[in-house]
Amino acid sequence: NYDEALTFYYESLKDNKNNHAANFNLSKILFLTGNYQAVDESLNQILSVPIYKDSFEAIHLLAKTKCLQGKIYEALALYKRVMDLNPRDYKASFEVAQMFDTVDQAMALTYYE
Repeated sequence: NYDEALTFYYESLKDNKNNHAANFNLSKILFLTGNYQAVDESLNQILSVPIYKDSFEAIHLLAKTKCLQGKIYEALALYKRVMDLNPRDYKASFEVAQMFDTVDQAMALTYYE
């Protein structure tokens, strides 16, 4: 029940807006409901905290979100970061390969390199 989960996560964050685990889980629910703008905002808030700036899971979800928003080149740059942080993230590699099929590959490489 996504609506109920959203309610609980928003309540949790009202009491402690620095609860980054709740914020990340909220981001995942927002992603599943298609609220990509809210996902973008939530994940950028998490990634702005120095100890979470390299959370490859958050960066990966943000990359997927950017892709679904049509922001392919931003997504590619984020996927590059994901794979720098976690070279064994084969799912991210596959997602990048799929995006390369849809864009100007020369331009995409400038964002990815």
